[in-house]
Parts: sequence; C-alpha cells; structure tokens
Amino acid sequence: MNFFLNSRLKNSLDFFQVIFSTSYSIKLIIIFTIFSCANPEDEVVAKINDISITKSSFETKYSDFLKANYKKDNLLNRYAFLNGLIDNILILNFASKEKIKESSEFIIKRNKIFDQLMLNYFFEEEVNLAYGITDSELRKFSVWKNNTFHVRHLFAKNKYQIENMHMRLLSGDSWEDIAQQTFKDTILKNNGGDLGWVSLGDLDPIFELTAFTLEKKQISGPIKTKSGYSIIQLLDKVPNGLITEQHYQLSKNKLKNLVQYYKRQLGIQEYMIEAEKSLNIKFSDDVLHNFYNNYFSLTKTKEFDETTVLVNVNKDVWDIRKTKKQLQSLSDIQESSIITKIDFKNAIKGLICRSHFLEKAKLKNINKDKLFEKEFQELINKALVKNVLDMVYGKLEQNDSEYLVRKKDKYLNFRNILVMNNVVSVDSSALKNLIIS
Repeated sequence: MNFFLNSRLKNSLDFFQVIFSTSYSIKLIIIFTIFSCANPEDEVVAKINDISITKSSFETKYSDFLKANYKKDNLLNRYAFLNGLIDNILILNFASKEKIKESSEFIIKRNKIFDQLMLNYFFEEEVNLAYGITDSELRKFSVWKNNTFHVRHLFAKNKYQIENMHMRLLSGDSWEDIAQQTFKDTILKNNGGDLGWVSLGDLDPIFELTAFTLEKKQISGPIKTKSGYSIIQLLDKVPNGLITEQHYQLSKNKLKNLVQYYKRQLGIQEYMIEAEKSLNIKFSDDVLHNFYNNYFSLTKTKEFDETTVLVNVNKDVWDIRKTKKQLQSLSDIQESSIITKIDFKNAIKGLICRSHFLEKAKLKNINKDKLFEKEFQELINKALVKNVLDMVYGKLEQNDSEYLVRKKDKYLNFRNILVMNNVVSVDSSALKNLIIS
C-alpha cells in the first residue's frame, strides 16, 4: 500500500523550504519524509494530476543532473530535483490553460526556436564533426586552459578595411595610430584595442584559436570572426600553475568536448564562407543606400516600391518586402549591433545565408527526426516556463537590494496558487529506495 502526499492539503506549503541556486533560479525542496510499505516494483515516484514521473525517468534525468553539476547523490538532492520536475509540470499545465502557446508573441518565439534547431542539426550533418582529436591537440588546450592571455586587436567590419590596416602595419604605421583612427569605442580607441587579460572561453572561439597560438608580441594576419575581422597581437601570457600528468589524464574527457566544440566553430565558419561565395550575392548599392536610410529613418525619403530588387542571389532575388520580413527575425541584440551601412549589409548577407541553409535543412526533412522532435519539445517547454515566470516576476529591478526577496515572494505566491489547483502526490519510499549508479 502506498501513502502519497496530497498537495491540496491546507498546510502543504509548510513542508517546503525555498532555496535559491547560484543562478538565482528557485528550487523547492521537500524537507520531510513519508514512510510507506510501497511495492518495490511500483514505478511511480510522483504524480501531478494525471501525469506520472516514473522511477526509470527520474533515475535517468537525476543521474544526468548529478554528473553535469558535479553533485553527490543524497536524499536532499533527490527531493530538490524531484521538486524541480514537479514545478516544471505545474507551470506547463498553467501555460496550457492560459493558452500561452497560441499567442502571436509565442508563435514568433516558437518559429525562431524551430529555425535555430533546424540550423543546428543541419550543421551537425553538413560540417564533418567526426574530427580526429590528437593527443597533442588535447595537451595544447590543456595548456591554454591553464594560462591567462593579454591580447589586443584591430577591428573592421569588412575584409577591405582590415587588409588596409594590415598593409599600414607592414608599412610602418603604429598600432596605436591605427586604433585611434578606426575604433569608435572610446576605451578601445585610447588603449589601442586592448582587451585585457582573458582566458579560454572568454572570447569568440575563432579569435582565441588564433590569439592563443601566437608567441609573445607576435601579430597575426587578418582573420574573420563572427562579428567581423581582426588583427590580433598577443602581448603576454602567464600560467596559472603547474599542470601535472595526472591532472591532464583526469581532464581528458572534458578537453575532448572542448576541442570538439572549437573545431566545430571553425568548421562552421569555413563552411559558411564557402556557402556565401557559392550564392554569388550581389547588392544594388543605390537601393541598399536608400533602404538603409529609410529603414533606420536617417533621412526622410519617399516610401519606395517594395518590389524593388535589393539583392541578386544566384537565380533568386530579394526585394525590399522580402528583406524587411527577414529582418524581423533578428533579435534585439542583433538589431542593436547594426550601426553602419556595412553592418546592415552584413546582416542581410547573414540572413540570406541563413535562409539558404534552412531551405537545405527542410529538404533533408531534419524536423522528422525523432531526436529533433524530442529536443524541440524540450526547448518549447523551457520557453513556456520562462514566459510564465517572466509574467510572475514582472519588472523587478535587479539592482534592488530586495530583488531576491521579492523574487522569492512572487514565486511562492504563484506556486501556492498552482498547488491549490492541482493534485500532487509523492511516494517518498520509492524516492528513498532508488539505486543511483
């Protein structure tokens, strides 16, 4: 016979203690134990209305959680993790009742998630990720991970500008003069593009792969990164301690994942450069100039015909209407980074490539893949939970000294409502008797 906790109990919240994780997300931990003479073959650990959390499902997710967060198994962590799963289901149930998924705002968000996941899977297939990783590469990354680097760079938005800077350096112009003349950021203009002391993972992976390979005081040639083009100088580097062979051997698995990630970023960039060349993208400069001014309301120009061709892409064309629609898919951060006409042109180029890759991904029926469907649903659920919690927290000021207290109170009040409107039951005996390998 199983004894379950019914969350409709009037004093049910008295059994919960609120704990904030380091990322300030709220987790609720049950701090009591219900003993029962449960059948050990019973697979249900918890039930939320008609939704069951089975032992096998809990064991898999909980084990992954422990490994990912370097935590040890204990009863407190089991309850903490279980409560996270329960809260997730409660919030998703609320989102379903409120029909958040059907709102126009969320549909736009859903489409962005879908497209980005399609691109991720597409690049996984197109870019050969089965790179052979050598021991020397692993040792190189181990050294990089154990060093801090002092770097500076010169930056340009296009290839012509960066090559011109490189020629000036080779001709004897000083680094500082070029930085003064090219950087718009006051700090970088005055400090010669000095990025300070950085560690592996702080900057664009492509940037780091070049910067950390340099010798002290050595200057690189022009390289392309995600944000533009750079010339890099390694000013200095210092080790953060001695790397022992034992330390290296223990960290090899993590290093393999790290090297794989960096190689993947490099492979994707090389693939995109070749793809952009193959698309033969040609802008109408006059139309681009007028469209840029009109789009950002820099000058009062007449509304021009939206069927006007802006770009020729092989046998296809992008007119103003199509380009405007594509520009709407940019995030606020991406749009805020568009300042000059060159930025605008590069953003449109990126959207053209993105559209090309999405078309190829759809032809491959990537979205029919079972793993894709599962991951897509998980991402949608995360977005729904975030959407609900954003509604709950409202416009809390993060610099407010009472921010965490207010956040906790808002969450508790909301969870109280959820608890009183749902039936949650937990088999503490099943949870306690789990065998976690």
